Amino acid sequence: MSNLLNNSCLDALLICTTHLYDSRILNLKNENEELKLENFWLKYNINTFQSVMKTFNYFYTQCACISCKKNNRFSDSNLEDIRFNNKSSNNCKFKVPFEWTLTKFGLTYTNIECNSDQKHQYINNELCSNAEFHFENSKYMDWSSIKFGTKLTSAKLIYNKELKKYKHFIDYFN
Repeated sequence: MSNLLNNSCLDALLICTTHLYDSRILNLKNENEELKLENFWLKYNINTFQSVMKTFNYFYTQCACISCKKNNRFSDSNLEDIRFNNKSSNNCKFKVPFEWTLTKFGLTYTNIECNSDQKHQYINNELCSNAEFHFENSKYMDWSSIKFGTKLTSAKLIYNKELKKYKHFIDYFN
């Protein structure tokens, strides 16, 4: 009888404390996921994206227009490089191929046109409103003022498919 009483007390204790252990483990798991996401953003921040833009320009489009120079996609050290053309031109060869490459990686962007009192929003060059996207490109639509869009910023876990697309894009060019 004494052995039966001890087992039932242990079972009762186990049942009562399981919830406490489970919630603590769950809290630690959530904290771990938050730290992983924070670490992701430290590595794949907007500066990393801008570095990829510079790499893309250097190896693929070789644009030396005013906009690329102003936005640090072209530097004075490249002035002697004969591959770079359209120096000091307003005709940018970077924008269209870069946007095409983003779409090939499954990434979306919005160009916010600020030329008038009204803002017009374009997703992958199509007029739209209230859509989710990966990147927001505003201020003259020349990739000079870039923000992460809601498809990236709303991710709560590192395993989010939109974060994976972005990571794949960055890793491909780095």
